This record gives sequence, C-alpha cells and structure tokens, in this order.
Amino acid sequence: HHADGVEAAFAGDPSVLMISIHEENRWPFSGLITDQGCGNCFNLPVPKGYNDTEARCTLHRLILPRVTAFRPDLIVLQAGADAVTEDPLSRLCLSNNAHREVLRALRPLAPRLLLLGGGGYNPWTVARAWTLLWADLSGQSVPDPLPADAQAILRAVSWQGGGRSAPDEAVLSRLQDAPREGPLRPEIIARLDQLATR
Repeated sequence: HHADGVEAAFAGDPSVLMISIHEENRWPFSGLITDQGCGNCFNLPVPKGYNDTEARCTLHRLILPRVTAFRPDLIVLQAGADAVTEDPLSRLCLSNNAHREVLRALRPLAPRLLLLGGGGYNPWTVARAWTLLWADLSGQSVPDPLPADAQAILRAVSWQGGGRSAPDEAVLSRLQDAPREGPLRPEIIARLDQLATR
C-alpha cells in the first residue's frame, strides 16, 4: 500500500526522495498521483492487474531516472510481497521476478542499501520472495528445483485456516516464479508521463 507513514515522516525534507508504487483505491486510500508529499515524493498508484511488464516499465521510466538523478547515500527498498499474484488481499499480478529486477537495478546506485520485507498475506509467496531477495543480496545461488529439504520446509508451511486451497506445485518446489508478463496499459504510460513532468 501507499507509503503514507514514510511520506508523513519526511514531509518537507529535501534530503529524502520517496517513490511509492502502490495499488490504487486500496487502504489507506492515499498516495494520489497528484500528491506532492515531502517535495521529493513520487506516488504511482497502479490499477489492478499490474504485471511484470508494467513493473519493468516503471523501473526504467520512473525509479531509475529519479534515483540516479538524486544520487542517494542510502537506498531503503521496501519489498512488499503482497504485490505477488497469489496474495489474497491485493489485486496485483506480479511475479517475484519484479522485486528481484528492482533490487538488482538499485543496488549499484548507492553505497548502502537497506532491504526491508513488508506486506504479504500468503505465507508461501512471502517466504519465497524474501528468500530470493536475500539470496541476491548475499550473492547466493538458487537451485532450481529446490532440494528435497528446502521443499519440505515449504510443504510444512500452513495457511492456518481460511479454507484456502494449497498452493500450486511450482510454489512448493521452486523459489522463482514464472514470469508474469502482460500488456503495458495506456493508463500506466499516462501516469508515468505525468510524473516525468514533475
């Protein structure tokens, strides 16, 4: 969701650049594209169905140009696993590859990077996304498929009620999702164009 607390905490501080990509018309119903926030604040509310193709476009048209121009001493990346398709509370359609692309692209742009987990209400997709990001950050390779011991850990995870079905076999045997590419919708392009003029 919109980084409303971060935006409020750094309101008026020109030493902070904040970019929030979040689902539109969802709690806390803030972060409109027209909001100025802390001055160096870019809010991109995205429609349901936001996919890997659109996330890549956002990375190259909004995130990388703004971060490169800002020349930060530190990047704090909050990787919300609730943007992954299987999350029950969002209506976004990202694979965990989108998070990896952002991490890999941002890492060389500052001498320090702090990676935070956040969001995510499907225990398998949260565990897989954050494990992949930690592997990238620490330079670890990711076997595909996972060894039997690692698969056993994923298979032992419980949803703890709610009547939800078990995850697909790929979620239990691999860390990396299959890509979830999709159309690059005109409303995404229009919003990125709007932010480019600020």
